[in-house]
Amino acid sequence: MKKIILEPHFVRKSTHFAFDDPAVPASLGESALEVPDLSDFPLPLPSKKSDYTCFAKAGNVLWLGASTGLTRYDPDAKYEFDAVQYFSADRDLKDNNVKALLPCDTGVWVKTDRAVTLIELPVMSAEEISDVLLRETLKYVSRHSMISHKYLARAGEHDSILPYGSCDNDGGFTSGFCLGEIYRYAVMKREKGKDSPEAKDALAVARRALDACMLLMYIHGRGNGFVARTYSTADEPVPDDGLFFRRQGNKAICLETSDSRDRGIVGLEIDCSAPVPDRLKYLYEEDGYTLDDIYYKCDTSSDEITLHMLNLLFAHKILGEDDKDLDDFIKVTASGIVNHIIDSGYTLRDYSGEPTTWARWDEPYFTKEIGWVDAALNSAEMLFYLKAIMEITGEEGRWKEIYDYLATERGYADLPAKHFDRLYQQSMRDDMDPAEEIMYGDHWLATASLFGLCYLEKDNEELLEKYRKGYKTWRSSIAREHDAALDFLYIIACPGEEIDEGRVREWFMRANISRLAAGVSLKGRHDIPVRTLRQGYREISTLLPQDEKFISKYDRNPVEYKNEDSGGLMAIESCYVYTLSYWMGRYFDFLG
Repeated sequence: MKKIILEPHFVRKSTHFAFDDPAVPASLGESALEVPDLSDFPLPLPSKKSDYTCFAKAGNVLWLGASTGLTRYDPDAKYEFDAVQYFSADRDLKDNNVKALLPCDTGVWVKTDRAVTLIELPVMSAEEISDVLLRETLKYVSRHSMISHKYLARAGEHDSILPYGSCDNDGGFTSGFCLGEIYRYAVMKREKGKDSPEAKDALAVARRALDACMLLMYIHGRGNGFVARTYSTADEPVPDDGLFFRRQGNKAICLETSDSRDRGIVGLEIDCSAPVPDRLKYLYEEDGYTLDDIYYKCDTSSDEITLHMLNLLFAHKILGEDDKDLDDFIKVTASGIVNHIIDSGYTLRDYSGEPTTWARWDEPYFTKEIGWVDAALNSAEMLFYLKAIMEITGEEGRWKEIYDYLATERGYADLPAKHFDRLYQQSMRDDMDPAEEIMYGDHWLATASLFGLCYLEKDNEELLEKYRKGYKTWRSSIAREHDAALDFLYIIACPGEEIDEGRVREWFMRANISRLAAGVSLKGRHDIPVRTLRQGYREISTLLPQDEKFISKYDRNPVEYKNEDSGGLMAIESCYVYTLSYWMGRYFDFLG
């Protein structure tokens, strides 16, 4: 793939004003509304032509106001994706009924029913966007150095963030964030030297995020390689969405939730006498907490384990190169996880001694109804863990024996290629369209595992080809997202395959400069056909630019037909969706 040069590009910035604010130009709305003549307009428009009520010109750029939003048309746009752009509530406007327009040097003033909005289009480089998003995340999203999202008391207001709010997948999402910062460090070290301010900043952020991830591998005090989903402190409310244990001395006590009541384990005490490594204690001690102030969530899934292992692999490769003590700690920690899974019969074993609900890589699970479909992914995950731990430790031993046994004798290496067929068969059985069955979070898990296997398998060409074949069966589903990071890893793993480079460029150049969730209106759009699938699920016909679609993590259908952000309006999301893609692209030399 030819390196993509990302030129600086304009981004969207909206500032809202009351009608009587002195900053609002007096001339806005003074002239009578003039309906634009769009009879010969050469391209599809986001709103119906009959919806447009006013217009304004700034050079060759035409701004078109409608009762269903705002359109910008640039006939001289260098890229097709910039020619026609749509601005809507709540992301860009307070409401979609545009009453008047007034161009200015930095953009356009827009009067709507509820407010006046100044839309500006400052030009920023991709690296500048990455830094703005990172600083927003560090200031508003970080919770005990875990990076997932933060909830808001008031929609659209950064400063209304709530101090609590754990996420089921704190470990996995923090690993994704950390991986992006590890790549940033590697790029800054390569380009500016490891003692440069830029490299030192990236290293500090990456190290803290890595420590936050590894603390989840010890915070439970079980001492057996188990990994907690997340942890909170006693002054944070306990969510009613899973199983939580409160540490008290050398015992951890099961807290009351719907799940713990259903299982009859409220008040159950389990051992938590294994120590937390001294090097990780600062993450809670610096805020004045002790272990007795901690409660953690268990019933961990394979999602977190897979992303932790990918993160630990590159932490070893990049951060471990300059820090032997850290690298030794990574080796011990990663070994504990993999040995726990092996010793537990290829499962993650919870408080009861039984497997957690979703962390199973064993053949008995693969014969169950849901496990039969999951086998295409989970088999690749298990093989990836084994391949990764051999790379991290530089040792083989029983890991190599088990890898060879599972891959060849038990057929694990053949299962990834069955993904599409099994998904299709399950869909037909359930009378669903295959698109309705897709678990979008699985795209990252499949990518991490199959990329990891292709990246690390250097000795067995036959196995490598099986992994590539399996990866390609996932591609028709993964490619629906046209996500840069997923695309980059695919072409590394499968040389000769192609990605849509135009989509990659658009993905970066039409990025949002904030991860603050805000509504995006699709109901008023006239240029996006909507299809209804078998069970009533609705999708739009095309992938919208980043700044015209909802904001979410790597776990939502990007063409889902919704009228608001997928993660909800009362949240601010992590920057990692952008920063991981960007710095990965720089690290692997896809971007310049």
